Amino acid sequence: MTRQGNPTHREVRDEWGTRPYTFSEEAMNNVIQLLVLLVVATSCFAQTQVTEMKSLVGRKAVAQRMPFYQPGTYQQIPNTYAGQTVTIIDVKPSAIVALMPKLTAREMASLPAESRANIENVLNAATIVVQFADGTKADTGGLPVMPSMLPSYLEVIPDPAASSSIAAAGDPSPTPTPTPTPANPISPASATTDLAISSGEMLSDDQVQLALSGIGKDHAVAIMDGWPGSPSLTPHLASITLFMPEAVLAYQSASAKSQFIKYVPSDEEKRKSLIIYAHGRAGSNIQDGCTSVTRVVLLSDPSGHVMKEPYLSEPSTQVWRNGFGATNECDDFMAKFSLKDVQQVKGAAPNGEFFVAVFSGAVNTKTYKVKSKYQAKLGLK
Repeated sequence: MTRQGNPTHREVRDEWGTRPYTFSEEAMNNVIQLLVLLVVATSCFAQTQVTEMKSLVGRKAVAQRMPFYQPGTYQQIPNTYAGQTVTIIDVKPSAIVALMPKLTAREMASLPAESRANIENVLNAATIVVQFADGTKADTGGLPVMPSMLPSYLEVIPDPAASSSIAAAGDPSPTPTPTPTPANPISPASATTDLAISSGEMLSDDQVQLALSGIGKDHAVAIMDGWPGSPSLTPHLASITLFMPEAVLAYQSASAKSQFIKYVPSDEEKRKSLIIYAHGRAGSNIQDGCTSVTRVVLLSDPSGHVMKEPYLSEPSTQVWRNGFGATNECDDFMAKFSLKDVQQVKGAAPNGEFFVAVFSGAVNTKTYKVKSKYQAKLGLK
C-alpha cells in the first residue's frame, strides 16, 4: 500500500526504539507546505464555535473558492460555480470519525476546554452535499469538513424565519426598526487571532529577517517509530516531525521568491512555537488499515508530571491506495505549542529531554522521547 508523496529517507539507528530520519528536499517542502496551510487555517478559525452540521440541511449558502466535486467522485466541478448560491441538501458524517476509538464522557470532562473543543470539532466533521440553482449537485470531496473550516467552503446565509422567531420569543412587544449600520468589513472567514499575540511571544524583527534569508531552514527533525526493517522499505511507520517557526518562514520565503511574489509573514507564523506533525502507522496492506491521530500532548516524563496541550491543532486526512485502487483514509495531526509551554515541560523533564504523546481517540499509540540531540537540531534552547 502506498501513499502519494511518500518521502524517501535514510536510516539512523537509535537505542530507544525510535529512529530520526531525513526527508528528501522535495518531501520536506511538501510537508512544510501542508503544515503552513493547516497553521493558517487553524489560526483563522480557532475561535469558531463548534456547531451541529446536520442542522445545515435545507439552508442556503454561498459557495466559496474551495473546490467542489461531483458527488462521490474526484471529478472537480468548474471553479466558475464559486460565488453562486446553493442549497445544502445533505450532510454525511465522516466514516473515518466513526471508526475512531471514543472517549467516555468522564474522559472528555477531564480534558481542558480547548482540547474538548478540538475533539468535538473533529467528531463533527462531515461531507457536505449542495445543489446549485442550475440543478448541479456537488460535494466537498474526500476530506471531511470540520465546523471550524466551514466558512472556507460555504458562507451560510442567515435564516430570516429563525431570526424572527428568536426575536419574537425574546420580546413579544413591537420594537423600533434599528438604524442601519455599516457591515463589519472583516468576515469570520478572514478574521485571525493575530491581535491576541503579544510582541514578546513573537520572533524579533531581526530573527524574522534571518529566517526569511534562509537561516534556520534546517530547524526540523523527524522521529520514526522503531518498527523492524529499513525505513526506506517500510514507509508505513508512525512518526512525528518537529518544526521551529524559522524553518517554516524560510520555506515560505524561498517559495515566494521562486514565484516572484512578495511574502509577508503573519503574526501567527512569527509566533515562538514548536510545531509537531504526527503521522499514524499504516498496515502493509489495505486489510490492516491505518491509525488516525486525534491528539498530541507534551509530557515532562512518561508519568505526565507536567503536561501541556497545544494552543492550535488540526487533523489532515491522508489517503492510502494499493495497486488495485482500494483505499484507506486516516487522519494525521498538526499541533502547535507555545515555546513558553515547551520550556516548562523541558524544565521539569529529567536532563531536559521531554516526551511527545500521540493518541488515537482514548488510546496512547506512541510516546516519543525528544532527546538533547534532536533539540540541538531544532535550535531549541
